[in-house]
Amino acid sequence: MKKYVCFIAIIMSLIFIFGAGCKKNGTEYNPNLLVFNFESIRVSVFGSSGGSVDLNVAGGTRPYPYLWSNGEITENIRNRIAGAYLVTVADKNAETITNSTVVRQPNETATVTDIDGNLYQTVKIGNQWWMAENLRVTRDSRGNPISSYVYNNDERTALKYGRLYTWQAMMNGSSSPGAQGIAPDGWHIPSIDEWQILIDFLGGNAVAGGKMKEPGTEYWRSPNAGATNSSGLTLVASGSYVISQNRFCDLKAGAHILTSSSDGDFGIFVAVASHSSDIGSDLISKTDIGFSVRCVKN
Repeated sequence: MKKYVCFIAIIMSLIFIFGAGCKKNGTEYNPNLLVFNFESIRVSVFGSSGGSVDLNVAGGTRPYPYLWSNGEITENIRNRIAGAYLVTVADKNAETITNSTVVRQPNETATVTDIDGNLYQTVKIGNQWWMAENLRVTRDSRGNPISSYVYNNDERTALKYGRLYTWQAMMNGSSSPGAQGIAPDGWHIPSIDEWQILIDFLGGNAVAGGKMKEPGTEYWRSPNAGATNSSGLTLVASGSYVISQNRFCDLKAGAHILTSSSDGDFGIFVAVASHSSDIGSDLISKTDIGFSVRCVKN
């Protein structure tokens, strides 16, 4: 509270110092509108102090005194940690304007390796660690072969889109939500509840899908609506495989990802489409449909 009071007192002093001449020739003085905008540069390394904010001021009457919430009085600030920064700008005629911006930092990242030696990027989102790539393992953690498929039977697609698994194959003999299944040691197949924690953290079902999707049209069909990948989850539209029809479909149209939850004879999956920024869930055959798999850390 004391810091806040001091901050206001300094601003009021600036207004007093530069406040002479509020009237001109007996009439109200109306200077040009004082405006500014920010250009914030995020921290490049998680936890570092390399962020900056450039302030562009126009209108009013120079000179412009500046006062930032961290005590700096320069126009631009440099080498700042991630966080919110508020600035008040005054001009010679006591016009003032206050606004804030945020210096962001990248998501905390790491890697994990499966039993086949495949290396995956991982990302911390909220309090959860997620794989930022689709699983492409061919053996479980004990070395046993796993039934899986690659789109159009083209092994070259596995690196980009991962492999496709049935719910039954993914669970590797388990039926419990949160089971390890075919995930690497220390990781497991997320339940629908764990997916919902992620979705809620990203703002809810209506917008979370866009925050999960890889932007552009390399891995998604146009328009890839709302795609920003601000979460770092980097979903790609990896399609699906219908075993009974020997048919691959939906490449670049949608991401369908299995969860470890089920409802009777059906597994539960989450889905994001190219034409929408939302994310939903539905039921799927446990044995006839091949979908993508993501893992979450224990």
